Amino acid sequence: MDSHKAPWECSFGKEDKNKCKPGNIPKTDKEYFETMVLCILQAGLSWSMVRRMWPKLRQSFYEFDINTLSNKKLKDILSRPNSIKNLKKTKAIIKNAKIFKEIKGEYVSFRDYLASLKQMSDKKAIKALAKKFNHFGEYSAEYFLHSVGYWRQQTMKAAVFYKPFDLRIEDIETPQPRKGEVLIRVKAASICGTDLHIYQGKVDVKTPIVLGHDGSGVIEKIGKNVSNFKKGDRVIPSIVFSCQKCSFCKIGKRNLCEDGKYIGFETNGVFAEYLIAPANCVFKIPKNVSFEAAAIVEPIELALHTLELIQPKSGETITILGQGPIGLVFTQIAKNFGLKVIAIEKNSDKLFLAKSLGADFVINPAKENLNAKILEITKRGADYTVEAVGTQKTIDQTTQITKPIGKIAIIGEGKDLRGPLLNHTLEQVIFTPVSGSGWDYQGALKLLAKKKINTKRIITHRIKLENISGIFTELAKGKVKPVKIIISF
Repeated sequence: MDSHKAPWECSFGKEDKNKCKPGNIPKTDKEYFETMVLCILQAGLSWSMVRRMWPKLRQSFYEFDINTLSNKKLKDILSRPNSIKNLKKTKAIIKNAKIFKEIKGEYVSFRDYLASLKQMSDKKAIKALAKKFNHFGEYSAEYFLHSVGYWRQQTMKAAVFYKPFDLRIEDIETPQPRKGEVLIRVKAASICGTDLHIYQGKVDVKTPIVLGHDGSGVIEKIGKNVSNFKKGDRVIPSIVFSCQKCSFCKIGKRNLCEDGKYIGFETNGVFAEYLIAPANCVFKIPKNVSFEAAAIVEPIELALHTLELIQPKSGETITILGQGPIGLVFTQIAKNFGLKVIAIEKNSDKLFLAKSLGADFVINPAKENLNAKILEITKRGADYTVEAVGTQKTIDQTTQITKPIGKIAIIGEGKDLRGPLLNHTLEQVIFTPVSGSGWDYQGALKLLAKKKINTKRIITHRIKLENISGIFTELAKGKVKPVKIIISF
């Protein structure tokens, strides 16, 4: 059953309250007609107006002869618990409510009439007016809100992933915050390489699911027992919703939570107008950080977490395989840590960007011998290597370009990938960092606030949510080669 039907497509029966909710479609033409009549009457129009409007109304609705509706049947409709009996009082309420625009002339259809009411902007006034309808019947207020289109706030646009190469923009139910949760109205989100891998079937996720794990927004609603946030606060959600209770969470390793859920992988993500998040997994955005910059926090957080694991010292050398968004962020942060950076990338434009963002050396492995060039620069291999591509070839290259007793971090993701080929004579240490540690989000936001990371150079494309399916198709075909795509709402 379609749960996103308009209010005039809902059956306003007397059986139970659920009948008034979107999705309860009348089973017969007569029920459909009765529903429409009831909506019009609740909107404040008289029965005589209904009769005068009918020749035009029927153009958009079922072919139903108005004369077949007897006075007895009409009286039965108006006697239902949810009916508005006192039309004069109803008209007075509507007339005195400034939120309604003046209705002039006749409307082509009932749909057009409701469209005029949907232009109302004062939501509090709408709710206050609806409460005045309570004396007409048990469910009149709720029916009234439906009839003026206020119910539309209960649905939101979202990019729902069903299977590889099947990403759809749909109207889904807007979630409501429960105890300890907040509802975030998404203002910006960014497309990650992992999102593309999911779309291509290279990374497995729960389906159907709203994609996206890196975004920012403002708090729209607050659930019970939430005291550290208020409506309007600018925030970002953590990539993982952790329990805060398990042994890993207690030592600050939220990314390893035994009961954690990753957004865009196991629970709905940020490619939607709204997102529900536990309040303890949300972080405030500094005033001088834009929504777009905050939507790129996850790569910064991941880079900080990786550096925490490998513990580099100022002056040492780090090679970064791949100069996509994560690699370019990593290059900047590594320079902030005082490291010598060797950026490796086949795309000439990205390699040029890496150099302009601080890389000490740049290597294009499509044009140069990678191993020989690394030895020329470092003499014995890099102290540290970060793999940020997510292919088996680049993973295997990490042990070849890292010095003995060096450290390797593999952060690129892909399906059926294995670790690098082992060489027991090198005594190298390999790390596989996981996003979402929690504390690193605060550090990432501080770096953005101090202007240590240039996000404007990384953002190359901006799109609207409704265009997301098209951009993923083009990305999969290789027709566009962006650095970072921002989805604006």
